[in-house]
Amino acid sequence: GQCPFFVEKQIVNEVIRILFPSEVPTTGELLGNERSDDLSRVLAWIDANIFQEIDAASIARTMSLSLSQMNKLFQKEINCTPVAYVTDLRLEYAARFLERGELQSTDLAPMCGFSELSAFSRAFKRKFGVSPSDYKKSQDL
Repeated sequence: GQCPFFVEKQIVNEVIRILFPSEVPTTGELLGNERSDDLSRVLAWIDANIFQEIDAASIARTMSLSLSQMNKLFQKEINCTPVAYVTDLRLEYAARFLERGELQSTDLAPMCGFSELSAFSRAFKRKFGVSPSDYKKSQDL
């Protein structure tokens, strides 16, 4: 994905939350800086609306930020664009759905904002190193 550092830190944070619930660092602490309130609000809104139609302009409008402010916020704090972050997060959700056998690629592609299954498969393979169908098989081993 285009935000691997941020996503890796989120995973580390979740593991720490599970193993050491009394010592829960914020993602900002793991990244070495405090996450701004604006970014926290934006990321929470994105997560709550992840399968709706989302683009940078709609995020900015909803959060009462200009598009320029939104892009600067993402670049400064998580080093990727809002669209890259949304796509990366959607692919993470897609992987979870595939692991559980709840949905197929044909259902996931449009949910993740891809109009073509082939584009979804390419993005998924770029992020996880295997196609969606092979990903499910690799989880069953």
